Amino acid sequence: MKYILTIAGSDSSGGAGIQGDIKSISAYGHHALTVVTAITAQNSQEVSDIIPVHNVAAQLKAISDDIEPNAIKIGMLYTKKNVREVIEFLIDYGIPKKIPIVLDPLMIASTGKALVSDDALDMICHQLIPLCQLVTPNQPELSVLKKMCPLNDPLTDLPSEAFLRYYESNFLIKGGHSASTKMSTDTLWTHDSIIAFQEDRLHAYHTHGTGCCLSSAIACELANGHSLVDSIRFAKSFITMAITHGYQVGRGEGPVDPLIHFITNHVSSNDVANCTIASGGRPIMAEATEEMNDIIPQVNGLVINIGTLTSERLHTMSVALNHINPTSQKVLLDPVGCAASHYRLHAARKLLHTGKVAILKANAQEGLALLNEEIHDGCGVDSKEITTYEKEQLAKNLVKKYKHSSLPFIAVITGAIDVVSDGKEIISIEGGSSMQQQITGTGCMLGGIIMTHVSQNDTDKMLKAVISGIQTMNNASAKAAQKVDAKRNRLGYKQHLLEELTPSVKSLYLITDESLDFEGTLLPKTKEALEAGLSHLQYRVKKKGYVDQLEEASTLRQLCHQFGTKFIINDDITLAKHVGADGVHLGQSDCSIILARKTLGSDAIIGVTAKTVEQAITAQKQGADYLGVGALYHSSTKPDAKGITIQTLKNIRQRVHIPIYGIGGIRHYNLTTDIIANVDGVAVVSALYQGDENELEIMRDLLRQ
Repeated sequence: MKYILTIAGSDSSGGAGIQGDIKSISAYGHHALTVVTAITAQNSQEVSDIIPVHNVAAQLKAISDDIEPNAIKIGMLYTKKNVREVIEFLIDYGIPKKIPIVLDPLMIASTGKALVSDDALDMICHQLIPLCQLVTPNQPELSVLKKMCPLNDPLTDLPSEAFLRYYESNFLIKGGHSASTKMSTDTLWTHDSIIAFQEDRLHAYHTHGTGCCLSSAIACELANGHSLVDSIRFAKSFITMAITHGYQVGRGEGPVDPLIHFITNHVSSNDVANCTIASGGRPIMAEATEEMNDIIPQVNGLVINIGTLTSERLHTMSVALNHINPTSQKVLLDPVGCAASHYRLHAARKLLHTGKVAILKANAQEGLALLNEEIHDGCGVDSKEITTYEKEQLAKNLVKKYKHSSLPFIAVITGAIDVVSDGKEIISIEGGSSMQQQITGTGCMLGGIIMTHVSQNDTDKMLKAVISGIQTMNNASAKAAQKVDAKRNRLGYKQHLLEELTPSVKSLYLITDESLDFEGTLLPKTKEALEAGLSHLQYRVKKKGYVDQLEEASTLRQLCHQFGTKFIINDDITLAKHVGADGVHLGQSDCSIILARKTLGSDAIIGVTAKTVEQAITAQKQGADYLGVGALYHSSTKPDAKGITIQTLKNIRQRVHIPIYGIGGIRHYNLTTDIIANVDGVAVVSALYQGDENELEIMRDLLRQ
């Protein structure tokens, strides 16, 4: 465990500031030391008031007199006095030469409120920045820093060499404010190099606190001993998962949700945490026995992994088990390497004999060691493959040996074919990729995925949940293997594996109804839907004149950009270009994708309607960004639209990887689990404009589930 000091303001909504920092640092399994610089009155929509804290120096002294941090993250300082006291603290203790310092130069909140005074900004630029290893401005903050630098070239968009010499630090320029709708690029500028970190842009609404989360994550990675480049790369992977699992708080942007609780070995802890987030879990890591009394009652499950076992960690595991209620909280034991040493074997058996373990996940050699109570010469953490029949008998006998109560106990024997048994049933599961055996930690990652599935189900469904977790890993593994290059790049495989484990964020896509009065009905209803959250708004009109279309589309585009929603024009690429829409949606009889891309540019979003597998595959090959698949039901807005079957939808889902939106007559009462499982969102018209007041909210709830 590392000690990460965060110096920042308090966010009363809990999404950003020091609260966001604490969640991120805790997610890494580290301990957050905090110095509060200001108290903000804010919610998800605005910062209404800021009161500076006057004892920053005293807080810093209290910490430094007792605890030595391993890294420092600095956020909002607000006043010149606070900036001066932080600088004096860093210099007096010689900290810049000892540990990494990451500065997130907060100047303007995402809600528009100024977060620093002019005199404080001058001191930050000239005295604080040179003390930091990394500064993480967004584009607006970079503009301010460029103006403060007399040596900077005003013609360049990015820092010049003179800029870097002036500030004497490294800069990670965040790309969240860029105009690109397809890619998000963060750029690291050092005195020696320029490195771009480019990823697909996440079209997410709940991004409150992302800057705080990223800078805190980088500080954690630096404290772990990684290089600056690797720290940024790993932290960006962390924040991507956090944004993916953002959630609604209030009526504005919700916070990202990076909180993780995990107990695992030190070799694969980062991978385990990331894959658990990707598969929908919210783990937290904790090893101090003093905090088990607080943490264990809050969790649904506990994963114990003995891969880096010490006497202290074994004691922590025993204490954790003492706090577990086995009737409501499940425990998974991963006895890594127990076939290699008597100490590990004894420890694993001791934990099993507490009667608190519900799931034993082991490879064949580990399982045989536990069954026969003897180690095997020449064994490490890997395993020799045995026959499926031998695995089935091993799993069954392990249940018989270690099941100590009427509560369920399940044994999982992993390998090329995984075997699961609860003593009554024995299930063999094929699938996955052989590449799982070529990288470290995939077995540990599987334990986290299994526990994520188990924690979401009742005890009587535990066997099905375990099987579901294994199948999830196998499916993601197979898809990830298909994406790596011919050289079977291991690093690339792991990244693709995390991507495949990440569930798509299912969303609502609204299409306008031109039969409604624009000012009196359509506009207020659309604004209400945008306030509640939409991924896309499509302006569809057939009978109005071009001037009216231009005026209405311009109004809706401004409204969409206000709420962070993508604005799409139906069919008309000329109108889309004139109003500056984010993209266009094309039917099968409209212009080609190639022409639309040439007209609107490479960053434009192009959606295509598809009714068959062949149309879907063709659209994907030609560069479509998403598909509208249907009509799934009869629609009053398109009564002549030809319908498709649910099986066709499933077939399309299996053959393409771009997002799919179900279209055609969808309401809450016909939004089935089969539809939800095979789409990334649903498009609606009547559900909003002609439906009940709560129709969209009910549909949102169904999509979340």
